[in-house]
Amino acid sequence: MEGSLTTYSAMEASRPEGSARRIAPPSMSRIVPGGAPLETLCDWVEQAAEASQEARELAERCRDYSDNKQLTAEEKRELRRRGQPEVIRNKIKRKVLFLRGWEARNRSDPRAFANKSTAEDDASKATDMLRFQERKNRLDRKFSEVWDNFIHEGYGGIEVLGPSARDPRVIEVKRWRWDRLFHDPHSSEHDFEDARYLGGYIWKDEDDVLEMYPEAEDAIAATLSGEGSTWGRTYDDKPLKFAWTTGVNGKRKRVRLVQIDYLWRGWWWRAIFVKGGKIEEYPLPFVDEQGNSVPSMILGSAYVDRENNRYGEVAEWLSLQDDINKRHSKALHEINSTQTVAEQGAILDVDEFKRQKARPDGHMELAPGALEARKFQFVERQQQAAANVQMLQLADAAFDKSGPNSALMGTQSGAPSGRAIRANQEGGLIEIEPLRDQHNDLKQRVYQAVWMRCQQFIESETWIEVSDDRDTTRQVGFNRPVTAAEQLAEEARAQGMPDDEIAARLDEADQDPELSQQLRQVVAAEGVIAELDVDIIIEPASESINMAHEAFEFVAQDPTMPFEVKLELWPGTSKQKQRIRDLLAKMREGNAKAEAEAAALKADNLKADTEGKRARAKKDMADADEAELTTRMAPAEMAGSAMAEPPPSAPAPQSAYAVA
Repeated sequence: MEGSLTTYSAMEASRPEGSARRIAPPSMSRIVPGGAPLETLCDWVEQAAEASQEARELAERCRDYSDNKQLTAEEKRELRRRGQPEVIRNKIKRKVLFLRGWEARNRSDPRAFANKSTAEDDASKATDMLRFQERKNRLDRKFSEVWDNFIHEGYGGIEVLGPSARDPRVIEVKRWRWDRLFHDPHSSEHDFEDARYLGGYIWKDEDDVLEMYPEAEDAIAATLSGEGSTWGRTYDDKPLKFAWTTGVNGKRKRVRLVQIDYLWRGWWWRAIFVKGGKIEEYPLPFVDEQGNSVPSMILGSAYVDRENNRYGEVAEWLSLQDDINKRHSKALHEINSTQTVAEQGAILDVDEFKRQKARPDGHMELAPGALEARKFQFVERQQQAAANVQMLQLADAAFDKSGPNSALMGTQSGAPSGRAIRANQEGGLIEIEPLRDQHNDLKQRVYQAVWMRCQQFIESETWIEVSDDRDTTRQVGFNRPVTAAEQLAEEARAQGMPDDEIAARLDEADQDPELSQQLRQVVAAEGVIAELDVDIIIEPASESINMAHEAFEFVAQDPTMPFEVKLELWPGTSKQKQRIRDLLAKMREGNAKAEAEAAALKADNLKADTEGKRARAKKDMADADEAELTTRMAPAEMAGSAMAEPPPSAPAPQSAYAVA
């Protein structure tokens, strides 16, 4: 992002419909009407450019060295004359890539902490909003680009504006390229808190500017006809290089606009102007927690010298890189070159002799008898070449120890163990802590400004999407109106009343028109951003990641140590640990359910088996009783049968007819 041209009117247009403006800069009594004169603004810009000329030249050189542009035109000509290749051992870029990769691996997120013990939910909501803004603005990427500026040029900047015109929920955050920024040269603080003005340049086509600002036609015309100023190549248009204009006589006309935030009579103002006149000017609507006016530009720097010049990490490596390149080139030249000593006339053609000597298959001719008379000889330079190689090795060693050393980069050889390597890396991190501290300070100031813009401008009901992990997404509401019915339902639910009973009572009350209207009235608001009292911090990456790994390895090898302790010492993120806990809880819940079902099934089987045994025992008892009864009744039945039969000796009665 080259820069921004967000105006006050654009910020007002992006405000959600129906929301009241908390701050109305044009009518505030603290603001004195009218900003700084155009002459004053132009003088400030000229002073900033002139005072930073030396620092910007150093910054450009640092960037060029990282981009393999390390040889001057004169050095290239000399190498071509020698017949040597343009060999560059770019050790700067390797360190830069490590620092960039290290920052990307150790990115941190914003977090809100409640100022009251009863407002933990408020802190959670504020954290959700900040991380929503972080995701929508791709702040991780923007902060990484500023980190790259800290390494090379020594400073960078972010601009925090109001709600975006595309999405009123999103606070617009833009990154400024270092070669488009300027600042008060009297500022000596790393965070530019003592600066009276901060600004940047934006190159645009003339027709685009006139479309945005049709009333600025005269100012643009005056700028295009002027000669302008030359402040070096830093602020020039790319790839064309002019001061205030470019392509005056061509088909495409480019105009450089100046955007400046400046403190004027106790309030911060924004002006957009060209050398020919002002285009737009207004008091900035942004304030801090105490209600003080603040600029939209937030700048930070890595290091500041006694002359208020900003510089980065690469500046220290320039001379070491030059030493390596020159020693390497000199050693190569001496190895491939030899000196000769001869009497005058011993060499027929000196220039041709040198050309042939430089060729691997060259043929060199001498005057007759020069060799026999010892009028010619080669001078050995092995000692000089060896000395240059030794100096090259010393330069290499000095470079490796500067900034992120080999121990920190994990390339040190001969380390006794992995634990020793990690310990060396931990020590190497101390050297870049000041740089990271300045970068984290910039990030925190940006997040604080984003939160203040949220409190200032987001007043209507707003819902955002929050991703807790890869599987779940939830909706979080802010400034949500609460009706009397919802409030009564929540109070009843807190007293333990079932939801169906609450719904029945509300339906019954809704039958009364007057009572129904009262229940629909908004009586409160939930999650009001302006009322969330929180502190914003940056969650640091693991401060001692190597020590954490070492402690975890020690505990992980102990089989008697509980798993919960090992998980707590595991050097993962809090989200990863919580995800593992949730998965374990689900597994335990599933195991407990399976065990309960198995136990119930076992109990049912045991019960069925017991009842079966009881039934069989009862049947056996019944069968035994029946058998016993049968046994007892058998003799009596036999006796009864014997008495009923006539005795065998008694004659059978005869019929009367038979007797007759």
